[in-house]
Amino acid sequence: TILARYRTLLRWVLPIACAIVCVGVVIQTPHFQFYNHEAWDAFLWNRHPLRIGRVLYFMLSVSAFYLMAQAYINRSKLPRFPIEMLSILGRNSLYAFLVHIGIAFFAGMAQLKPEQWLIAELIPICTLTIVYVMAKNQVARRWIPN
Repeated sequence: TILARYRTLLRWVLPIACAIVCVGVVIQTPHFQFYNHEAWDAFLWNRHPLRIGRVLYFMLSVSAFYLMAQAYINRSKLPRFPIEMLSILGRNSLYAFLVHIGIAFFAGMAQLKPEQWLIAELIPICTLTIVYVMAKNQVARRWIPN
């Protein structure tokens, strides 16, 4: 309830920020010829100093989690799956981290080309799903610490 006054503003700003990030990702593809990739990618996404693309992405994720938490606190008829998933992954955090590192190691060996952007976007989603299912069913719990 800290940001209760700004909840309506967040409901408008969050989709707009999502659209901006989506447009930014689309125009980052090498085939978009009206975009100076070297200059704009350095301006938006470089690690040092912290760039506006990274800050926007962070604020977008924090806002989304804030709104999701507020929705789950205030409404009882919403599905419980996302909260259950976060709860299981939180209780098994070391296990989830170690399993995800193993999956990331093998996914990194694929050496995807820039044209395979869809596969690159699906890998984190599949990794999260695999880690969740493994944590829920206690797969290899004997060998992987928590």
